[in-house]
Amino acid sequence: MIAAPWVPMILLAAAFLAVLAVGEAIGRRWAVPPELTRKLDHAAAGPVALAVPLVLDSATQVLALAGSFLAFLLVTGLAGRLGSVHGIARRSAGAYLYPVAIAVTWLATQGHPERYAVAILALSLADAAGGLVGARWGRRTYAAWGQAKTIEGSLATLGVTAAVSIPILVAAGMPPSEACIAGALVAVVVTLVEGSLPFGLDNLGVPLAALAALATLGSPAAAGLLLLAAATVFAAALTVPSPASRDRQRPAAAGVVPGPGWR
Repeated sequence: MIAAPWVPMILLAAAFLAVLAVGEAIGRRWAVPPELTRKLDHAAAGPVALAVPLVLDSATQVLALAGSFLAFLLVTGLAGRLGSVHGIARRSAGAYLYPVAIAVTWLATQGHPERYAVAILALSLADAAGGLVGARWGRRTYAAWGQAKTIEGSLATLGVTAAVSIPILVAAGMPPSEACIAGALVAVVVTLVEGSLPFGLDNLGVPLAALAALATLGSPAAAGLLLLAAATVFAAALTVPSPASRDRQRPAAAGVVPGPGWR
């Protein structure tokens, strides 16, 4: 017989698995490319993650849920299964960092459910929107640490982050004018951090950036320093040449053809 306190955790695990199963079914039934099914899973897992602080009240439960989710993703990745998530051509640790981000966000927001909600929706909806918009309508590109991103995708991340943050902060009791300023701060910091991090590292960086921005509310000096730090990291990311430009600059040895990892 399963102890009652673990029932909510098992139900949440089943909900996360259902999200992945639906994404896998969509990919197979309609031949949807993994980049798209992965973003759909990314977005759909957000509402499920919002339920975590509502039904789980101990770190043991949250860490067990995140750990089992991470183990499942690692096993399926190593086994070459779950192509709707792992079938992308680019290198990314994003899928593995997603459950880690949920656990870290929960641990960092005890007593502040509105901060948890803002960070999780920035991770799930804003980040996914940026990827989808960039893939579909992205025309103007830039490279962060050598990995291509799009201005259109970053603008989508900015807009969706502000759109989810402001109503949550107002619902938590913040005056609308202050909520608009706070939402704008969160959106800018999240967008700069998301644009700075390659290889899926933004799945952890985005919620942490949102929490950092929310922690500075009430302190203009701290908010200014955070903006400066985020802008500095973003600027540094832009200075790293892309793999393609490095290939053009590197003299090729006779008979050597650049491999996929260089492109």
